[in-house]
Amino acid sequence: MKKIYLLLIITLAITFTSCQSFLEEDIYDFYTPQNMYQSSQDAEVAIVGVYAPLISNNLFRSEFFQLIDLDQDHGCAEGWVINAGFADGNWQNTNNKFRNVWEQLYLIIERANVVIDKVPSIHMDETMKNHIIGEAYFMRSFAYFYLVRLWGRVPIRSSRFSEDNFMYDSPRMPIKTIYENIIIDGLNNAEELMLYKNSSLHIPTGRANKGVVQALLAKVYLHIASASKTNATVYVKCAKQIDATKYRTEEVSNKIIAVQKSISVSGYEDFNSDEYFELAREKAGELIAIENNSSGYALKQNFMDVFKGINTDQTENIFNLSTSAQSESTMSDLQQYYSYKGDQNTMSGFGRGYAFIGNAFYNSYLEESYGKKANTPQERDNRDHRIVYGIKRVYTRLGGDGNPRQWFYPQSEKTLYPEFESVANGGNGAGYASDNDTGCTTKFDYFTGSANLRYTDATVSFLRYADVILMYAEALNETIGPEANDQFGHNAIWYVNRIRQRANAIEIESPMTCYDGDYPSLNTVEGLRSFILEERGREFFYEMNRVFDLKRWGIYLDVMNEVNAIRTMSKRRQEKHLLFPLPIEEVRANQSIDAGDNNGW
Repeated sequence: MKKIYLLLIITLAITFTSCQSFLEEDIYDFYTPQNMYQSSQDAEVAIVGVYAPLISNNLFRSEFFQLIDLDQDHGCAEGWVINAGFADGNWQNTNNKFRNVWEQLYLIIERANVVIDKVPSIHMDETMKNHIIGEAYFMRSFAYFYLVRLWGRVPIRSSRFSEDNFMYDSPRMPIKTIYENIIIDGLNNAEELMLYKNSSLHIPTGRANKGVVQALLAKVYLHIASASKTNATVYVKCAKQIDATKYRTEEVSNKIIAVQKSISVSGYEDFNSDEYFELAREKAGELIAIENNSSGYALKQNFMDVFKGINTDQTENIFNLSTSAQSESTMSDLQQYYSYKGDQNTMSGFGRGYAFIGNAFYNSYLEESYGKKANTPQERDNRDHRIVYGIKRVYTRLGGDGNPRQWFYPQSEKTLYPEFESVANGGNGAGYASDNDTGCTTKFDYFTGSANLRYTDATVSFLRYADVILMYAEALNETIGPEANDQFGHNAIWYVNRIRQRANAIEIESPMTCYDGDYPSLNTVEGLRSFILEERGREFFYEMNRVFDLKRWGIYLDVMNEVNAIRTMSKRRQEKHLLFPLPIEEVRANQSIDAGDNNGW
């Protein structure tokens, strides 16, 4: 007899503070709700509780990035992160990080189920009631979409907990069942029940609206479509690193590999790929159709403006991790891990920069005929803004003598930035030194409040409008090709160029090939498919997208094993790395899960 482990947390800590963040502290018992679910305020409090686990230390607030953003071919991290185990693929089901993520996602699901069950009986404004129920359906689908991409077949828990219905005899359900019966069905319910942003309901930024639902539906459809696609070729740029001492920008070079996807990703065999590409095109197109009006979204004019004030932005940001400067408990650790603004010991700023950009990936922005290069200081800022401003150039850290020094990235471009060279060497700056050619993103540099030299309200968008545009371009390419016009009079290449124009990158056109040389032209489906995949990597670097893009196209193992390593971080993977191991606590507690049925772990 298996020992039963109670994984679900019974009480709920939820918050209501400002319109900037809807999180503050109040305690309710979800499972003895005699005094709950009687008023509209109860409904509001309950739905905020559904969102609350997102900002948990065990989910998006802190180290979840190690499970997603380091498990791909564009980035790496410091040695201590690698030594923690999972960053370089050393995964074990006893690791508490897998358990923590699993628990928090199911906690969202459990709370959403309670709202779906209890709120309909409350006497309150029907429009607001429907919207809140729709939010619960959305969040349940949001959580299951992560679960099915990370673990594949998972138990379905679609009703609320009670003493008579404790679902710990819950089998792992087929992937198709989870999508059709829970994720897609739930999002369709949500779309029907909810209103767009800027409606009369005045839903706070950070909570879902109808446009958020449509964006996630497009992403779900596209994931299914590409995962179920057969007989497709994808050309991917990557750099194979063999020598751990040779990783500097001038020492690494990219090559192109062609990956033939002959069969569907496991679990997606019964989906109709063409049908789901059409659905993705249709759903993303609904947001394209309302761009720039009060209900829709639009691209920010400047790339780096995307990451400023995300918590209050409703222009390009569609759905984000809601953080707040009100208290440390509602701040995140993202800026600490991703950014390098200074060194704690010098009190010069926050952000330690534990996660780096891969130097070969940095070079990819500059390569090919569509990569802007610079030979003089005057030309340097007229390159792709995603590296000109999106990567930290100069930062301060302690030197070997204990004194602060300026450090520069990348070392191969020092001649383009003479103002940072030491006066002794003929420059005007305070000096720079080699730092092993280490670069960090600046996407998380923007925050309004901080605590303990570590936590800030810097945050990340789960969905932004640039994603909608590139999803639409991908679906358009797969359904009608790269050059045929849509109902708005534009083709897939035009939509890709919208993203590149904003980034100050060279626009592409159909006579060009996806890479310089003997590769498919951009006027072919496979040529533009390959280019869009790489463009997504450039646009969404360290925004928790790349690993899912590699896996949905079935090229994860080919790419990771071709790369081999970035700096000292291994990128070697086996088939079992396609999915996470089930937490050992779940295997022990769930009567329907056999220890041998654990994704190869």
